Amino acid sequence: MILRKIAYCLCLFLLPAITRAQLYDLYSGWYLGANSGIVSYFGDLSVYDLNPASKIRYESRFVAGLTAGKSLNQWIDLEMNFDFGGLKGSNKSNDLLFTGSFTELTINGHISLSRIIFQQKYQRFQFYLSGGAGTIFFRSSKSRISDKAYVSSIGKNSSGDKEGSPGIAAVFPAGILLSFDLGKSLVLTSRFAFRMPDNDLLDAHAGSTGINDRYSFTTIGFLYRFPPVRTDKSGPLPCPEFAGLIRRE
Repeated sequence: MILRKIAYCLCLFLLPAITRAQLYDLYSGWYLGANSGIVSYFGDLSVYDLNPASKIRYESRFVAGLTAGKSLNQWIDLEMNFDFGGLKGSNKSNDLLFTGSFTELTINGHISLSRIIFQQKYQRFQFYLSGGAGTIFFRSSKSRISDKAYVSSIGKNSSGDKEGSPGIAAVFPAGILLSFDLGKSLVLTSRFAFRMPDNDLLDAHAGSTGINDRYSFTTIGFLYRFPPVRTDKSGPLPCPEFAGLIRRE
């Protein structure tokens, strides 16, 4: 309900700009891309949430992914992301540590604040707000720090090998995207997005705080846009559909 109210408020704020933008036709505005970076874990087995340097060193692992998307008009992009990466964390007070891996599939919408604010059709540098929804499939193993003894796992056995079905959770990314046009079709991107799963077992540990595990992506990548871009004659993007891109409840 709260996200729906936020979507409607944004819709009213951005309506004057959005209603002037025509949709691109079906064959225009498509792009493909790849990215890589780090994924940082936040949860019951993390202790460096306010220390970025230690967070990267001790509670982050590598992530890489592929992107396929379409620009709906000059302000809004809609894309699908497939990412694979790892998670890790530890908490000496609990004498516990964990390592894990995951595969994530999400659909995300991006809206260019820089184009809306400066009202220029072409800008080499752009700043986007992004949000979406998807699914994470994860496998994690938890052990004691003191003697490395196995404690529990999800989708793995006591030896750390894959076994059984992975854990599955819905996930809701929200963050920012920066892009810089290197040429007519090649775009450099940098993304930061916080992930909020509806699950507290990403670390194979059921915490007592009542707060689900979270994680964040920080990546750099490239997009290749397929020209040309042609507007559709169907008219501007209606506001209710824009609200639906953010999230329907």
